[in-house]
Amino acid sequence: MRKEILTLIAGLTMSTMALGAENGRYGLGLGLGLGSSLYKGAETKAYPVPMLDVDYNDFYIKGIEIGYRFYENTPVSLDVFLDPLSGYGVKGNDLGKGYDNIDERKPQVMVGLAVNYDPRFEGAIVRASVMGGENGAKSKLSLLRPIVIDPTLVIVPGIHANFYSADFVDYYFGVTTDEAIKNKHIDKSYSPNSGYSLGLGFALEKKLTAKVSLMSFASIEKFSDEITDSPIVDKSYVLVAGVGAKYFF
Repeated sequence: MRKEILTLIAGLTMSTMALGAENGRYGLGLGLGLGSSLYKGAETKAYPVPMLDVDYNDFYIKGIEIGYRFYENTPVSLDVFLDPLSGYGVKGNDLGKGYDNIDERKPQVMVGLAVNYDPRFEGAIVRASVMGGENGAKSKLSLLRPIVIDPTLVIVPGIHANFYSADFVDYYFGVTTDEAIKNKHIDKSYSPNSGYSLGLGFALEKKLTAKVSLMSFASIEKFSDEITDSPIVDKSYVLVAGVGAKYFF
């Protein structure tokens, strides 16, 4: 799923901030990611994904997240940010036969606040965020541990937990009465409560030159029963992986 791919990229490039990335740099790149889907019959797809990496004073763009660091006092910093492509957007024709008449779920723009904490332990980075949009709210707690192999290679393993409001889960995974009526495979509406997901992943960046880097990434995310019990959900997890390249100006 494209959103998970973009989140992994943001996680890697966020870690470079904590590693002391040069202020005033501009990175532009493109990658290709493969992502499975939670939804019934939806196939694994390949997505072109932008790889933006911008640091200018306290302003940043990481992946597709646009943010501003308005407070920094070691070991804590605070960001406000905008995520223009949040959620689990899907169209009816993305689903398998018999489920392709459901209504479209659209990605949403979400605005959030993040707290970054440096526990001063083996280079670990803790980030907690909360964000909201038109179709609900979510919060995230993540732990990244950048491992610098040498000046040209960094590996970033990480774990995270997402928590979704009832409105968020209902919009993306609920089923309305009208949808149940027109779909012969669904016998009743579904209105779930809040839910969560747990994820494990890694990202890698290899500098070929001072201006060119290669990246790879992979992740698995497991979702709670409130989401996986939905009549339009087929799996309890998603897998993503991909590669890309960036050029720094």
